[in-house]
Amino acid sequence: GASWVVLNANLGTTSTSLTGKLAGSYLYRVQACNNTYCGDYGLIARVEVTPGTPGAPAGAVSPNVGNFSLTWTPPSGAISGYTLDESLNGGAWNTLDSNLVGASRTLTGKAGGNYSYRVKACTAGGCGAYSAASSSIQVIMASPSGVGVTPNPSTDGTVLVVWNSVAAEYYRLTVTKDGQPFG
Repeated sequence: GASWVVLNANLGTTSTSLTGKLAGSYLYRVQACNNTYCGDYGLIARVEVTPGTPGAPAGAVSPNVGNFSLTWTPPSGAISGYTLDESLNGGAWNTLDSNLVGASRTLTGKAGGNYSYRVKACTAGGCGAYSAASSSIQVIMASPSGVGVTPNPSTDGTVLVVWNSVAAEYYRLTVTKDGQPFG
């Protein structure tokens, strides 16, 4: 397999321009990350960087690529709403909703990591105690799709690598040249 080198481990955008690439075959791949977790790499994009146009020869010359729903059992009696809290990767509890109606909640676009939830029921007179925490829900980071490189081939070693956005705090772009690490 190819040996990969991290070009940028903390990209905040879904594209980056790379310059000065020498002639060769380059493979690019991207993974979505947050501060504690990176998902799998997406598809690999390949670009061939062709040598620039040489001058006229003089003498002899040798030739030179998370969504889910939560539900819970309501306590007996009239409930006016629920407070739902979330903990990511065992961290502090954060309130997602303090006036949730009904004993369920659909969550979308969660970044990769391990999530736990707790809920408390409320009435006009106040709220009860929090439930026990849910079992940990592991969200696998989505792999970016649509990885591409332009222009391909590149005649001057300058390329633009692009990919589709996923729920991530940043992206990690890696590259290999002719299947070997370089730097």
